Amino acid sequence: MMADCYYRATAKARLPGTTEQIQARSLYLYDVLMLCLRGAWEKELRQFMPPVSLCASVSSLLEMGLIEESNPS
Repeated sequence: MMADCYYRATAKARLPGTTEQIQARSLYLYDVLMLCLRGAWEKELRQFMPPVSLCASVSSLLEMGLIEESNPS
């Protein structure tokens, strides 16, 4: 992860039931996903989570296709 990465939720993350499934799996994943629903800079995410948990959560959500790195417009 780079310090200036911007993450946002994908359309897949906005499907009904997705957030509930993620919440049942992990509160860390859920927290990151909720922040990314409106878009979040990595610097902002680091304020709320320990580095190892954040890295693992972002990696997992990227692999699942629930968030993406983006350029804010």
